[in-house]
Amino acid sequence: MNRPELSKLVENGYDINDPWDAINIFESRMAEYVGAKHAIAVDSCSSALFLSMKYLNVSAISIPKQTYISVPMMAKMHSDDCKITFTDTEWLKWYSLNPTSESNLDILDCSVTLERNMYQPNSLQCISFQHRKPLKIGKGGMILTDDADASNWLKKASYDGRDRTKMFKDDVIEMIGYHMYMTPEDGARGLLLLDDYSEINSSIGSKDYPDITEFPIFNQ
Repeated sequence: MNRPELSKLVENGYDINDPWDAINIFESRMAEYVGAKHAIAVDSCSSALFLSMKYLNVSAISIPKQTYISVPMMAKMHSDDCKITFTDTEWLKWYSLNPTSESNLDILDCSVTLERNMYQPNSLQCISFQHRKPLKIGKGGMILTDDADASNWLKKASYDGRDRTKMFKDDVIEMIGYHMYMTPEDGARGLLLLDDYSEINSSIGSKDYPDITEFPIFNQ
């Protein structure tokens, strides 16, 4: 297997017969770590937020003024009609997008933290593996949930509507998907990092972000 990250997993005793095994094991290990039933690996936390809003068909969100700019951008990418309300809410470690939808599932932006048993029930909890975040893959994210239907939809939606377990020629595409999957190499890197992860209690929150409503794009 001429792929260094995957070869390292084999050296460390992991049973890797197919590159996607790295993603499957990483998702399983992460779900166990945070206390969720399911974890869906994607290429960024921004994609995780977008897919979560798309799955719930969100019509409005309410978010703190002090957060990262991609959060409202993903809302508009999901739907140009999505209403965004900015609040003065202070937050630490994570916050809710307070999505308006027909579902009782919440969407949580947890991009700055990764702690054991951090999963909040009845939510789509989005985490980040960017190089400044706790698990520093470089790029990537995950959606954590206890909802099996959401997990099944999100896995296909993140992979062009495809079933990961099938070859393209053998698959039957029945839904619109998005090219937002995590590569097996990044999954392998994340799994290796998780094996040696030393938990740091995050103190990052609203105080670490500027007021994004001061940017011209959000004043329109």
